[in-house]
Amino acid sequence: MTGMLLKTSRNDLKRFKGCSGSILVSLIITMVILSALATALVSLTASSIFSQAGSNSSAKAYYLAESGFRYAQSRYDNAADEDDRDDRLEEMHEQTYTLADNEGQFRIDVYPYYFKVVSDPIGTGSLVAKTPGGFPSDLELSSGRLKIGSKFYNYSDVSRTGQDITFTMNSTMPYFPSDTDVFSVAASINESQTIDTANDDLLLQSGTADPFPLLNGIIEIDEHFYSYKKRDNNTLTGIKDPLNPDELSFTVKPSTDIILRKFVKLHSTGIFGEGDLEAKRKIIYHVSLPVEQGETVVFHDTFEDKSHWEDSTLGSHEIQTIDGDKALKVSGTDSIGAAGDVGSLIALDSSTTDVDLASAHEFADHHLSYDAQVKIGFDPWPPISDYYMGGITFRLDSLAADANSYGVSFLRADKNLPLSDKIPDEIVPLNDTDMI
Repeated sequence: MTGMLLKTSRNDLKRFKGCSGSILVSLIITMVILSALATALVSLTASSIFSQAGSNSSAKAYYLAESGFRYAQSRYDNAADEDDRDDRLEEMHEQTYTLADNEGQFRIDVYPYYFKVVSDPIGTGSLVAKTPGGFPSDLELSSGRLKIGSKFYNYSDVSRTGQDITFTMNSTMPYFPSDTDVFSVAASINESQTIDTANDDLLLQSGTADPFPLLNGIIEIDEHFYSYKKRDNNTLTGIKDPLNPDELSFTVKPSTDIILRKFVKLHSTGIFGEGDLEAKRKIIYHVSLPVEQGETVVFHDTFEDKSHWEDSTLGSHEIQTIDGDKALKVSGTDSIGAAGDVGSLIALDSSTTDVDLASAHEFADHHLSYDAQVKIGFDPWPPISDYYMGGITFRLDSLAADANSYGVSFLRADKNLPLSDKIPDEIVPLNDTDMI
């Protein structure tokens, strides 16, 4: 075994003892630096986590705000009548709605630019009205002109308390029932104007356009409706005819009444999270409401005959009475697509109804909500066939069997049994399952 002898002189010990203090100071400084770095790393990590959480919450708050508008639109569209629509706008103002399972909230604030009569003004020189919601901060009222019913009335002064407005009228007022609509009226300039180019401008007399919204209004001129993109002081820019958006040609006589139709500015605020992590996003919608004229038109076929239907494009169809009610029955099918697949198709002849979807679509500037409904039954009943497919097809490009369209069907099929189910395999996501 080899040994090792370690020799340390007294001088070496003295040198080591003299250095011990500086080593200790160096260690302390190093520890402080490492602690500071660790604290910074923890802080940076925490900031990154909070930043991600804040970004996600902000996005969710934005989606909640969008949901608020869709909720308000749905409640408005499904009201029973015009008065009920206005009541619903007023009810939703300043309301906060909470989603189930604490998935966030949205708040709705409604600011209409039209009024409703509060009390009958007959025999008086004043009119008390209200906005069915909050009073818009940019709505300016001092003196001007109103349309109530089919007539026009001038006012010289206005006082307001909350959503209630008292107009000092220039004449004694006739009878108007409560909830009668009141519209603001501007006047065109004192010379004739020809609007003959899409997106042309319309000039109004100074101050008369103050009650009009700044964006996206609908106006009535000589019983015809037009839209504008923006109000720039006394000029309405971007005038369009919703029925003919690519064509425009009309003349506005001097001092013509320009009537503002129903319009609301709707604020929808999405709220997600709580405390320091709470995120809010507000979206402001400038919305012209549907006008009363032709607002909702309904066609309901009781199938007394097939006079409202085209000839069958696929298969055959006939009227059949079942339990006292008449229905359109699929009496035959034709082959479609792959061998063994069959189907039937018959289209509504809209020209035989009172529903002019094309005009309504154009009037709404190509933004239109509509319902299409069908009731489907089986004969004999019960039971339902092992494999079936029935539904409704809408917005057909043409009456050709392979035309593009949208459709909703309910079905049960099986791609493994193409000759048994007779349903095209490419539209069957799951085998042997009831689905929509």
